[in-house]
Amino acid sequence: MFMELENGDEIIEDPTGNDIKVMVSSLGGTENYYAILKKIEMTYIQTSNWKNLGYFMEYQEGTLQRHFRTVSYVTPDQVCQAFIWYLQNDKRWQSAFLWAKVDLGGEQKTNSQEQKHTQNIPTEAELTMAKALEIFGLKQDATKEQLKRQYRAMIVKCHPDRVHHLDSEFQILAEEKTKLLNRAYKILDEMMTMR
Repeated sequence: MFMELENGDEIIEDPTGNDIKVMVSSLGGTENYYAILKKIEMTYIQTSNWKNLGYFMEYQEGTLQRHFRTVSYVTPDQVCQAFIWYLQNDKRWQSAFLWAKVDLGGEQKTNSQEQKHTQNIPTEAELTMAKALEIFGLKQDATKEQLKRQYRAMIVKCHPDRVHHLDSEFQILAEEKTKLLNRAYKILDEMMTMR
């Protein structure tokens, strides 16, 4: 895996957490608006800080049809943590944020694709305990207190007060994410109660 800045002057192979922090903090000046952490060509996570207006993150999984962007600004610390998780192949980088699909390839959306805007949100029947743990970035031995903390931190990002100013597509996405978080929480809460 390697990380590079927009101008291409600095490329770091197998970056450390400190390398990530330094590169992210350098964004927003006159030369570099984005940094990218690549696994392979067309599979990466990136962040941008356009004219110091705020950070967004995007990721792509192999094709232009699998390209997503955070629906709201994120902090530099959140960017660094997401990049570190991505570097470590820890799926929390994906579940910790609200993502919306970006149409980069002129792909025609079907009605079913419009209803599920991101990450193939599982139905209640499809949601397993393992998937619920992954959604919250928790391990099998997590406590109820850890679950509550993660749930509260994630559900607030989907709250209608936080997304009311966004396009209706993003509001629907937030609603879907809220349903997913509630289903996952219910499964894990029941499992932890039976322990």
